[in-house]
Amino acid sequence: MAMAAVAVNAKLIVPDAAPVDDKGRIIDEPWAQNVATLCQGKGATVTEVRVEEKQTPAPLPFSLLDLQAQMSREQGIDAEKTLALTQALREKHKAITYNRSDCNYLSSEQYADAPDTLAALRHALPELAESFSQSDTRRKGRAFDDSKVSAHTAIIPTATQVDINRLTPDERVVYLAIVRQYLAQFLPEKRYQAAQVTFGVEDKARLSPARITPL
Repeated sequence: MAMAAVAVNAKLIVPDAAPVDDKGRIIDEPWAQNVATLCQGKGATVTEVRVEEKQTPAPLPFSLLDLQAQMSREQGIDAEKTLALTQALREKHKAITYNRSDCNYLSSEQYADAPDTLAALRHALPELAESFSQSDTRRKGRAFDDSKVSAHTAIIPTATQVDINRLTPDERVVYLAIVRQYLAQFLPEKRYQAAQVTFGVEDKARLSPARITPL
């Protein structure tokens, strides 16, 4: 369907008497085709609007695999090079925790260390001052969960005072990605409104597109 010349995806609200299987899928093609014909080129009227405020939790800190995927997708740095860069950040610069981790969670001990870690990062990265100003170490998100920590925790920055100018350009890119993912654990959750709008088509069919509007 289209609204103000903008195409909007919508799905049919299947009536109780419709021919469906045990998963609610229409199994009678002529019946479905008849509904499509009834809706084709017809006007639609809003019959119901429901708006719900929701929150999006912070993304979990990186495992090596997740970090490699993001670096490949956003920076064009392949997996092998990302591993080498994290190795340098860990061994040469002492800037990050264990870099080959397959875990996305952090321990309660690391939560207790957060004020010192953020203080060191704030000093090293004045370019992120605005984000640091919004951070609050009293926030304890889903990432801090001892029950989900394996032999190693997620990859995060250490409290070591890092001289950002001593990092190579690629080391800097990877380091900043790790820092931002860690810092996100202490930032306010993103809030948005989810609106569910129901349309009626000549009292013969009901369609419901979903629309998301950030606050």
